Amino acid sequence: MEINIRPGIETDCDSIMGLIKELAIYEGMLDQVKIDSTDLKRDAFHTSPPALRILVAELTAPKESAGSESDKIIVGYALYYQTYSGWKGKALHLEDLFVQPQYRFKGVGEKLLGKLAQIALEGDFARVSFECIDWNDLAMKFYRKHGAEDVTVKEHWHSYRFSNEAMKKLALEN
Repeated sequence: MEINIRPGIETDCDSIMGLIKELAIYEGMLDQVKIDSTDLKRDAFHTSPPALRILVAELTAPKESAGSESDKIIVGYALYYQTYSGWKGKALHLEDLFVQPQYRFKGVGEKLLGKLAQIALEGDFARVSFECIDWNDLAMKFYRKHGAEDVTVKEHWHSYRFSNEAMKKLALEN
């Protein structure tokens, strides 16, 4: 099994959307997926600057019959985008990192995370931040193993967000 980590391209978006839905099912939140591959293509490849960047983990598996080419399938992905810290400067935010269950514990997640770290270092980004759902002990162990710190515990930061409805209400009231 050969895994190649590469930047996602527009023709990957249908496969990536399938993986996004797999992640949402795993987290019990499929009903919250409101985008499709058209949105992903627009936001990653037809917006300047891109709203997000994509890394894919592509498996090259030899075809069954002799003399035939190999099959390449996307078995994992990472979605990330640039943010900014008023204290630290440029930063990246890892929105999703997902590897299909049958390819976990084979180094795929490490390769995705390693490539993101290379991108961050080469771009002189101060940090990579992300959230992890509180019941996903395997993911938290994975991230801690690679040096991530839980800032909720260490620095007492909590992650908040405004929904579209809350933004509308706030905008109308002020």
